[in-house]
Amino acid sequence: MQDPLVSRWTQAPLQEQLALFVETRAAHAGLPRHEGRPDLRGAPLAGVALPGAALDGVDLSEADLTGAELVGARLAKARLEGADLSRADLSRAQLVGARLAGARLDEATLTAACLTRADLAGARLEKATLDAAQLEGAALDGASFHGARLVNAFLAEATGAAVDLSGADLRLARLQKASLRAPNLARALLDDALMARARLERPFLAGASLVRADLRAATLTEPYVDGADLTGARLRAATLPEDLVAGPNGLDEAARRREDRVLALALPRLGLTDLRALGRRATGEDLDAARTPDEALRWLLGIAVRAGGLPALLAALAERLPDRARDLAGL
Repeated sequence: MQDPLVSRWTQAPLQEQLALFVETRAAHAGLPRHEGRPDLRGAPLAGVALPGAALDGVDLSEADLTGAELVGARLAKARLEGADLSRADLSRAQLVGARLAGARLDEATLTAACLTRADLAGARLEKATLDAAQLEGAALDGASFHGARLVNAFLAEATGAAVDLSGADLRLARLQKASLRAPNLARALLDDALMARARLERPFLAGASLVRADLRAATLTEPYVDGADLTGARLRAATLPEDLVAGPNGLDEAARRREDRVLALALPRLGLTDLRALGRRATGEDLDAARTPDEALRWLLGIAVRAGGLPALLAALAERLPDRARDLAGL
């Protein structure tokens, strides 16, 4: 039996009505209303194209928005609980304070989207792309970001319990003052992440990479750290168990000094464009998410160290900076 909430819609007229509403913002545009808001609960809107649409406060709970094109759409405080946004394009969308509890966003694109203070409890964002997305103060209880990309994402002061970030790419992510209980960070990439004053209670960090992560004044309570790599991490005033920083994957002062020396030699001479090109040629990696030359070069060094390609990278830098070749060769 068809859900009565869905059966009231027929898709073609609905999309025409919605387009008219977006254009005119008029109550007479043909959309039903609930509690004073346009009522699109359960609406079948798969594949709808509404780039830049003004949909602030609209009720789209349980709506089918699979594959929808909502680039730059304004959805502040929109109700999207239980909505299906799988494979939707929400790049640069404004979702401040949106209610996305239980929503499905698998393989969705949210590059540079703003989800500040959004409710993502129980939402599923597996293999989604959230590079440079803003999730400051977002509620993440039970959300799944398994295999997602969150490169350079901003998660400062985000909160949540049992958040699944396993296999997620969080390189250069900002997690300052984030508070996460029992997060799953197995095999997550947190290289160069900023985690100062973050609080992680019982994090599962098996196989995670935190190379050069900034954990100053962070607190990791009862972490599971089998195989975690903190090479070059910054841990001043951090509260961590001894086994997290000892052994072959722990702090390496020589590696840290070498990195600082490379930065001092290269950064005055190489800009962001130069380093991105060097990264593509030397490692095949895309460094487009890096915002500054410092970020790009640190990221590139981390890739080279893990892949055993540091000598080749130093040789490539020496080729670009012949007057610094002798100094680079000595590293």
